[in-house]
Amino acid sequence: MLTIFGSMVLDTIHTPDHTSPKVLGGSSTYAALAASHFTKTNLVAVAGSDLPELYVDLLSNMVDTAGLQIREGQTFRYEARYENNFQDRVDVLVEPNVSLDYQPPVPEQYRKSEFVYLANADPQQQITILRQFDAPKFVMCDTIQHWIEAVPNKIIELLQMVDAVIINEGEARLLADEYDLARCADMIHGWGAKYVIIKKAEHGSLLFHNNHTYSLPGFPIKRLKDPTGAGDSFAGAVMGYLDSIDTINIESLRRACIYGNVVGSFTVEQYHIEGLLNLGHADIERRIKEYHSITGMNADRLVEIFTLQKRLASMMDSARYPSNHTERVAVLCTAIIHEAVELQRLTNWKWWKKPTEFDLKAAHEELADIWHFVVQASIELGMSPQDILDEYIQKNQINIQRQKSGY
Repeated sequence: MLTIFGSMVLDTIHTPDHTSPKVLGGSSTYAALAASHFTKTNLVAVAGSDLPELYVDLLSNMVDTAGLQIREGQTFRYEARYENNFQDRVDVLVEPNVSLDYQPPVPEQYRKSEFVYLANADPQQQITILRQFDAPKFVMCDTIQHWIEAVPNKIIELLQMVDAVIINEGEARLLADEYDLARCADMIHGWGAKYVIIKKAEHGSLLFHNNHTYSLPGFPIKRLKDPTGAGDSFAGAVMGYLDSIDTINIESLRRACIYGNVVGSFTVEQYHIEGLLNLGHADIERRIKEYHSITGMNADRLVEIFTLQKRLASMMDSARYPSNHTERVAVLCTAIIHEAVELQRLTNWKWWKKPTEFDLKAAHEELADIWHFVVQASIELGMSPQDILDEYIQKNQINIQRQKSGY
Protein backbone atom coordinates (compact mmCIF):
# COMPACT_ATOMS: atom_id res chain seq x y z
CA MET A 1 0.00 0.00 0.00
CA LEU A 2 1.26 3.47 -0.93
CA THR A 3 0.15 6.62 0.88
CA ILE A 4 1.01 10.11 -0.33
CA PHE A 5 0.77 13.30 1.72
CA GLY A 6 1.28 16.84 0.47
CA SER A 7 -0.39 20.05 -0.57
CA MET A 8 -3.61 20.40 -2.53
CA VAL A 9 -3.79 23.67 -4.40
CA LEU A 10 -5.91 25.68 -6.77
CA ASP A 11 -3.29 26.92 -9.24
CA THR A 12 -3.39 29.84 -11.63
CA ILE A 13 -0.53 29.29 -14.04
CA HIS A 14 0.54 31.71 -16.76
CA THR A 15 2.75 30.29 -19.51
CA PRO A 16 3.92 32.31 -22.54
CA ASP A 17 0.90 31.21 -24.60
CA HIS A 18 -1.72 30.07 -22.10
CA THR A 19 -3.33 30.80 -18.73
CA SER A 20 -4.88 28.08 -16.58
CA PRO A 21 -7.04 29.78 -13.90
CA LYS A 22 -7.83 28.06 -10.58
CA VAL A 23 -7.03 24.53 -11.74
CA LEU A 24 -6.38 21.56 -9.50
CA GLY A 25 -2.73 21.25 -8.53
CA GLY A 26 -0.42 20.81 -5.58
CA SER A 27 2.33 18.35 -4.71
CA SER A 28 0.02 15.61 -3.43
CA THR A 29 -2.27 15.87 -6.45
CA TYR A 30 0.42 15.44 -9.10
CA ALA A 31 2.25 12.75 -7.12
CA ALA A 32 -0.87 10.70 -6.35
CA LEU A 33 -2.19 10.83 -9.91
CA ALA A 34 1.21 9.75 -11.26
CA ALA A 35 1.51 6.91 -8.74
CA SER A 36 -2.01 5.67 -9.49
CA HIS A 37 -0.84 4.43 -12.89
CA PHE A 38 1.29 1.82 -11.09
CA THR A 39 -0.44 0.89 -7.84
CA LYS A 40 -3.34 1.54 -5.47
CA THR A 41 -2.64 4.98 -4.04
CA ASN A 42 -3.98 6.66 -0.91
CA LEU A 43 -4.12 10.44 -0.67
CA VAL A 44 -3.79 12.51 2.50
CA ALA A 45 -4.34 16.25 2.01
CA VAL A 46 -6.52 19.16 3.05
CA ALA A 47 -8.66 21.41 0.87
CA GLY A 48 -11.13 24.19 1.47
CA SER A 49 -14.89 24.04 1.08
CA ASP A 50 -14.44 25.96 -2.17
CA LEU A 51 -12.76 22.98 -3.90
CA PRO A 52 -15.03 22.19 -6.88
CA GLU A 53 -16.90 18.90 -6.52
CA LEU A 54 -15.76 17.85 -9.98
CA TYR A 55 -12.16 17.85 -8.73
CA VAL A 56 -13.11 15.65 -5.77
CA ASP A 57 -14.87 13.24 -8.16
CA LEU A 58 -11.88 13.24 -10.51
CA LEU A 59 -9.50 12.32 -7.70
CA SER A 60 -11.86 9.68 -6.30
CA ASN A 61 -11.90 7.91 -9.66
CA MET A 62 -8.11 7.48 -9.61
CA VAL A 63 -6.98 7.36 -5.96
CA ASP A 64 -8.37 6.56 -2.52
CA THR A 65 -9.53 9.88 -1.03
CA ALA A 66 -10.50 8.76 2.47
CA GLY A 67 -7.59 10.90 3.68
CA LEU A 68 -8.74 14.05 1.88
CA GLN A 69 -10.08 16.43 4.51
CA ILE A 70 -12.38 19.29 3.48
CA ARG A 71 -12.25 22.23 5.91
CA GLU A 72 -14.35 25.36 5.97
CA GLY A 73 -12.48 28.11 4.14
CA GLN A 74 -10.40 28.53 1.00
CA THR A 75 -8.11 25.98 -0.58
CA PHE A 76 -4.39 26.81 -0.85
CA ARG A 77 -4.03 29.36 -3.67
CA TYR A 78 -0.95 29.63 -5.86
CA GLU A 79 -0.35 31.83 -8.90
CA ALA A 80 2.81 31.90 -10.99
CA ARG A 81 4.06 33.20 -14.31
CA TYR A 82 6.65 31.46 -16.50
CA GLU A 83 8.98 33.49 -18.67
CA ASN A 84 9.53 32.62 -22.34
CA ASN A 85 12.33 30.18 -21.49
CA PHE A 86 9.98 28.21 -19.18
CA GLN A 87 12.76 28.03 -16.58
CA ASP A 88 12.36 31.39 -14.85
CA ARG A 89 9.18 31.49 -12.79
CA VAL A 90 7.78 34.41 -10.83
CA ASP A 91 5.51 33.69 -7.86
CA VAL A 92 2.57 36.09 -8.10
CA LEU A 93 0.46 34.80 -5.20
CA VAL A 94 0.97 32.27 -2.37
CA GLU A 95 -1.94 31.86 0.07
CA PRO A 96 -1.78 28.71 2.27
CA ASN A 97 -5.32 29.29 3.65
CA VAL A 98 -6.76 26.07 5.19
CA SER A 99 -3.41 24.26 4.96
CA LEU A 100 -1.86 26.69 7.44
CA ASP A 101 -1.39 24.99 10.84
CA TYR A 102 -3.10 21.87 9.47
CA GLN A 103 -2.54 18.78 11.61
CA PRO A 104 -2.87 15.92 9.12
CA PRO A 105 -4.69 12.83 10.45
CA VAL A 106 -3.92 9.48 8.82
CA PRO A 107 -6.99 7.25 8.35
CA GLU A 108 -6.73 3.99 10.27
CA GLN A 109 -6.81 1.93 7.07
CA TYR A 110 -3.72 3.77 5.74
CA ARG A 111 -1.50 3.27 8.77
CA LYS A 112 -0.08 -0.08 7.67
CA SER A 113 1.20 1.40 4.39
CA GLU A 114 4.60 -0.04 3.52
CA PHE A 115 5.42 2.84 1.17
CA VAL A 116 4.96 6.47 2.20
CA TYR A 117 5.75 9.59 0.19
CA LEU A 118 5.87 12.95 1.94
CA ALA A 119 5.47 15.41 -0.90
CA ASN A 120 6.36 19.07 -0.45
CA ALA A 121 4.70 20.53 2.66
CA ASP A 122 5.62 22.09 6.00
CA PRO A 123 8.30 19.71 7.39
CA GLN A 124 6.60 19.69 10.79
CA GLN A 125 3.46 18.41 9.08
CA GLN A 126 5.55 15.79 7.30
CA ILE A 127 7.04 14.65 10.61
CA THR A 128 3.62 14.62 12.30
CA ILE A 129 2.05 12.44 9.64
CA LEU A 130 5.01 10.06 9.40
CA ARG A 131 4.74 9.26 13.10
CA GLN A 132 1.19 7.99 12.55
CA PHE A 133 2.24 5.05 10.34
CA ASP A 134 2.95 1.67 11.91
CA ALA A 135 6.20 0.54 10.29
CA PRO A 136 6.64 1.65 6.66
CA LYS A 137 9.21 -0.24 4.62
CA PHE A 138 10.25 2.77 2.53
CA VAL A 139 9.69 6.49 3.11
CA MET A 140 10.69 9.27 0.72
CA CYS A 141 10.30 13.01 1.21
CA ASP A 142 10.55 16.19 -0.82
CA THR A 143 11.17 19.77 0.21
CA ILE A 144 11.63 23.20 -1.38
CA GLN A 145 13.64 26.38 -0.96
CA HIS A 146 11.03 28.07 1.27
CA TRP A 147 11.28 25.42 3.99
CA ILE A 148 15.07 25.08 3.68
CA GLU A 149 15.44 28.81 4.34
CA ALA A 150 12.70 29.00 7.00
CA VAL A 151 13.25 25.84 9.10
CA PRO A 152 16.49 24.05 8.06
CA ASN A 153 16.72 22.19 11.39
CA LYS A 154 13.29 20.66 10.81
CA ILE A 155 14.42 19.46 7.39
CA ILE A 156 17.43 17.75 8.96
CA GLU A 157 15.18 16.18 11.63
CA LEU A 158 12.95 14.83 8.87
CA LEU A 159 15.92 13.41 6.94
CA GLN A 160 16.81 11.32 9.97
CA MET A 161 13.41 9.61 9.71
CA VAL A 162 13.24 8.77 5.98
CA ASP A 163 14.93 6.36 3.59
CA ALA A 164 15.17 8.70 0.61
CA VAL A 165 14.91 12.35 -0.31
CA ILE A 166 14.05 13.86 -3.65
CA ILE A 167 15.19 17.43 -4.21
CA ASN A 168 16.13 19.69 -7.11
CA GLU A 169 19.74 20.70 -7.68
CA GLY A 170 19.38 24.30 -6.48
CA GLU A 171 17.72 23.20 -3.27
CA ALA A 172 20.30 20.45 -2.69
CA ARG A 173 23.07 23.07 -2.91
CA LEU A 174 21.16 25.40 -0.58
CA LEU A 175 20.50 22.67 2.00
CA ALA A 176 24.05 21.28 2.03
CA ASP A 177 25.80 24.61 1.48
CA GLU A 178 27.88 22.91 -1.23
CA TYR A 179 28.03 23.40 -5.00
CA ASP A 180 29.21 19.94 -6.08
CA LEU A 181 26.14 17.70 -6.20
CA ALA A 182 28.03 14.57 -5.15
CA ARG A 183 29.20 16.37 -2.02
CA CYS A 184 25.62 17.54 -1.45
CA ALA A 185 24.46 13.93 -1.61
CA ASP A 186 27.17 12.87 0.84
CA MET A 187 26.04 15.55 3.27
CA ILE A 188 22.39 14.43 2.99
CA HIS A 189 23.43 10.78 3.43
CA GLY A 190 25.10 11.85 6.65
CA TRP A 191 21.81 13.22 7.96
CA GLY A 192 20.13 9.86 7.45
CA ALA A 193 18.65 9.45 3.97
CA LYS A 194 20.09 6.30 2.33
CA TYR A 195 19.06 7.32 -1.19
CA VAL A 196 19.32 10.83 -2.61
CA ILE A 197 17.60 11.73 -5.87
CA ILE A 198 18.53 15.12 -7.29
CA LYS A 199 16.20 16.45 -10.00
CA LYS A 200 17.78 18.36 -12.86
CA ALA A 201 14.62 19.51 -14.68
CA GLU A 202 14.76 18.68 -18.41
CA HIS A 203 18.22 17.14 -17.90
CA GLY A 204 16.79 14.25 -15.89
CA SER A 205 17.99 13.17 -12.46
CA LEU A 206 20.93 11.89 -10.43
CA LEU A 207 20.61 8.95 -8.04
CA PHE A 208 23.10 8.54 -5.18
CA HIS A 209 23.47 5.62 -2.76
CA ASN A 210 26.71 4.90 -0.92
CA ASN A 211 29.32 4.72 -3.67
CA HIS A 212 26.79 4.23 -6.48
CA THR A 213 25.86 7.13 -8.73
CA TYR A 214 23.50 6.98 -11.68
CA SER A 215 22.93 9.79 -14.13
CA LEU A 216 19.54 9.36 -15.79
CA PRO A 217 18.83 11.69 -18.72
CA GLY A 218 15.46 13.33 -19.13
CA PHE A 219 13.10 12.25 -21.89
CA PRO A 220 13.25 14.66 -24.87
CA ILE A 221 10.05 16.72 -24.78
CA LYS A 222 8.13 17.05 -28.02
CA ARG A 223 6.34 20.22 -27.01
CA LEU A 224 6.70 21.85 -23.61
CA LYS A 225 3.40 23.39 -22.47
CA ASP A 226 3.52 23.67 -18.67
CA PRO A 227 6.40 22.60 -16.37
CA THR A 228 4.18 22.78 -13.27
CA GLY A 229 4.05 19.50 -11.37
CA ALA A 230 6.86 17.80 -13.30
CA GLY A 231 8.91 17.05 -10.19
CA ASP A 232 5.89 15.86 -8.21
CA SER A 233 4.83 13.60 -11.10
CA PHE A 234 8.38 12.24 -11.22
CA ALA A 235 8.32 11.44 -7.50
CA GLY A 236 4.85 9.91 -7.61
CA ALA A 237 5.86 7.60 -10.45
CA VAL A 238 9.02 6.58 -8.56
CA MET A 239 6.99 5.62 -5.49
CA GLY A 240 4.21 3.98 -7.48
CA TYR A 241 6.68 1.82 -9.38
CA LEU A 242 8.55 0.80 -6.22
CA ASP A 243 5.32 -0.17 -4.49
CA SER A 244 4.25 -2.20 -7.53
CA ILE A 245 7.42 -4.33 -7.49
CA ASP A 246 7.86 -4.27 -3.68
CA THR A 247 11.66 -4.23 -4.01
CA ILE A 248 14.07 -1.64 -2.64
CA ASN A 249 17.68 -1.55 -3.81
CA ILE A 250 19.84 0.64 -6.00
CA GLU A 251 18.74 -1.15 -9.17
CA SER A 252 15.03 -0.84 -8.44
CA LEU A 253 15.53 2.85 -7.57
CA ARG A 254 17.40 3.38 -10.85
CA ARG A 255 14.58 1.84 -12.84
CA ALA A 256 11.99 3.76 -10.80
CA CYS A 257 13.75 7.02 -11.70
CA ILE A 258 13.52 6.13 -15.39
CA TYR A 259 9.77 5.68 -14.98
CA GLY A 260 9.71 8.99 -13.11
CA ASN A 261 11.47 10.77 -15.97
CA VAL A 262 9.02 9.30 -18.48
CA VAL A 263 5.85 10.09 -16.52
CA GLY A 264 7.12 13.61 -15.87
CA SER A 265 7.51 14.06 -19.63
CA PHE A 266 3.80 13.34 -20.14
CA THR A 267 2.93 15.95 -17.49
CA VAL A 268 4.81 18.85 -19.08
CA GLU A 269 3.43 18.16 -22.56
CA GLN A 270 -0.05 19.18 -21.38
CA TYR A 271 -1.47 21.94 -19.16
CA HIS A 272 -1.71 21.38 -15.38
CA ILE A 273 -2.85 17.76 -14.61
CA GLU A 274 -4.24 16.94 -18.08
CA GLY A 275 -1.19 14.87 -19.06
CA LEU A 276 -1.82 12.44 -16.17
CA LEU A 277 -5.54 11.92 -16.62
CA ASN A 278 -5.80 9.91 -19.84
CA LEU A 279 -2.45 8.20 -19.52
CA GLY A 280 -2.45 4.41 -19.97
CA HIS A 281 0.04 1.72 -18.98
CA ALA A 282 0.71 1.01 -22.66
CA ASP A 283 1.56 4.70 -23.22
CA ILE A 284 4.11 4.60 -20.41
CA GLU A 285 5.70 1.36 -21.59
CA ARG A 286 5.97 2.61 -25.20
CA ARG A 287 7.80 5.69 -23.98
CA ILE A 288 10.01 3.58 -21.70
CA LYS A 289 11.12 1.61 -24.78
CA GLU A 290 11.66 4.85 -26.66
CA TYR A 291 13.65 6.22 -23.72
CA HIS A 292 15.95 3.20 -23.74
CA SER A 293 16.37 3.50 -27.50
CA ILE A 294 17.19 7.21 -27.34
CA THR A 295 19.56 6.99 -24.38
CA GLY A 296 21.15 3.69 -25.38
CA MET A 297 20.22 2.24 -22.00
CA ASN A 298 18.95 -1.32 -21.90
CA ALA A 299 16.16 -2.21 -19.54
CA ASP A 300 17.14 -4.40 -16.63
CA ARG A 301 15.62 -7.64 -17.91
CA LEU A 302 16.07 -9.54 -14.66
CA VAL A 303 14.29 -6.80 -12.70
CA GLU A 304 11.44 -7.01 -15.20
CA ILE A 305 11.26 -10.82 -14.78
CA PHE A 306 11.10 -10.43 -10.99
CA THR A 307 8.33 -7.84 -11.36
CA LEU A 308 6.25 -10.13 -13.56
CA GLN A 309 6.81 -13.11 -11.24
CA LYS A 310 5.63 -11.15 -8.20
CA ARG A 311 2.49 -10.09 -10.02
CA LEU A 312 1.81 -13.69 -11.03
CA ALA A 313 2.43 -14.98 -7.49
CA SER A 314 -0.04 -12.42 -6.07
CA MET A 315 -2.78 -13.89 -8.30
CA MET A 316 -2.28 -17.51 -7.24
CA ASP A 317 -4.29 -19.37 -4.61
CA SER A 318 -2.13 -18.93 -1.53
CA ALA A 319 -4.13 -21.57 0.37
CA ARG A 320 -2.42 -24.27 -1.71
CA TYR A 321 1.05 -22.84 -1.11
CA PRO A 322 2.96 -23.98 2.01
CA SER A 323 2.92 -21.41 4.78
CA ASN A 324 6.31 -22.47 6.13
CA HIS A 325 9.26 -20.74 4.46
CA THR A 326 11.45 -23.86 4.34
CA GLU A 327 8.62 -25.94 2.89
CA ARG A 328 8.07 -23.35 0.16
CA VAL A 329 11.72 -23.60 -0.87
CA ALA A 330 11.42 -27.39 -0.84
CA VAL A 331 8.35 -27.52 -3.12
CA LEU A 332 9.95 -25.02 -5.49
CA CYS A 333 13.02 -27.26 -5.76
CA THR A 334 10.71 -30.17 -6.57
CA ALA A 335 8.96 -28.08 -9.22
CA ILE A 336 12.32 -27.13 -10.78
CA ILE A 337 13.34 -30.80 -10.93
CA HIS A 338 10.09 -31.87 -12.59
CA GLU A 339 10.18 -29.02 -15.12
CA ALA A 340 13.81 -29.94 -15.92
CA VAL A 341 12.71 -33.52 -16.55
CA GLU A 342 10.03 -32.27 -18.95
CA LEU A 343 12.72 -30.36 -20.85
CA GLN A 344 14.95 -33.43 -20.82
CA ARG A 345 12.16 -35.51 -22.43
CA LEU A 346 12.45 -33.37 -25.56
CA THR A 347 16.12 -34.27 -26.04
CA ASN A 348 15.83 -37.92 -27.12
CA TRP A 349 17.97 -38.95 -24.18
CA LYS A 350 16.58 -42.53 -24.37
CA TRP A 351 19.16 -44.13 -26.66
CA TRP A 352 17.08 -47.32 -26.92
CA LYS A 353 14.09 -45.42 -28.37
CA LYS A 354 13.65 -44.18 -31.93
CA PRO A 355 14.46 -40.44 -31.87
CA THR A 356 11.92 -37.78 -32.80
CA GLU A 357 12.52 -34.29 -34.15
CA PHE A 358 13.64 -31.86 -31.46
CA ASP A 359 10.88 -29.31 -30.73
CA LEU A 360 12.76 -26.04 -30.12
CA LYS A 361 9.60 -24.03 -29.37
CA ALA A 362 8.49 -26.53 -26.74
CA ALA A 363 12.00 -26.47 -25.25
CA HIS A 364 11.79 -22.69 -24.90
CA GLU A 365 8.46 -23.02 -23.09
CA GLU A 366 9.81 -25.66 -20.70
CA LEU A 367 12.85 -23.53 -19.93
CA ALA A 368 10.56 -20.56 -19.22
CA ASP A 369 8.67 -22.77 -16.75
CA ILE A 370 11.95 -23.53 -15.00
CA TRP A 371 12.71 -19.80 -14.84
CA HIS A 372 9.34 -19.15 -13.14
CA PHE A 373 10.22 -21.46 -10.27
CA VAL A 374 13.88 -20.40 -10.08
CA VAL A 375 12.84 -16.74 -9.77
CA GLN A 376 10.17 -17.58 -7.18
CA ALA A 377 12.77 -19.52 -5.19
CA SER A 378 15.06 -16.47 -5.38
CA ILE A 379 12.26 -14.30 -4.00
CA GLU A 380 11.60 -16.81 -1.20
CA LEU A 381 15.30 -16.69 -0.30
CA GLY A 382 15.18 -12.90 -0.16
CA MET A 383 17.42 -12.40 -3.18
CA SER A 384 17.06 -9.39 -5.47
CA PRO A 385 18.34 -9.27 -9.08
CA GLN A 386 21.39 -7.42 -7.75
CA ASP A 387 21.98 -10.16 -5.16
CA ILE A 388 21.85 -12.78 -7.90
CA LEU A 389 24.34 -10.82 -9.99
CA ASP A 390 26.66 -10.42 -6.99
CA GLU A 391 26.47 -14.14 -6.13
CA TYR A 392 26.93 -15.13 -9.77
CA ILE A 393 30.01 -12.93 -10.16
CA GLN A 394 31.52 -14.33 -6.97
CA LYS A 395 30.87 -17.97 -7.95
CA ASN A 396 31.92 -17.29 -11.56
CA GLN A 397 35.29 -16.03 -10.34
CA ILE A 398 35.69 -19.13 -8.17
CA ASN A 399 34.89 -21.41 -11.13
CA ILE A 400 37.32 -19.54 -13.38
CA GLN A 401 40.04 -19.94 -10.79
CA ARG A 402 39.23 -23.65 -10.48
CA GLN A 403 39.63 -24.10 -14.25
CA LYS A 404 42.94 -22.30 -14.17
CA SER A 405 44.19 -24.56 -11.39
CA GLY A 406 43.22 -27.80 -13.19
CA TYR A 407 39.96 -28.49 -11.38
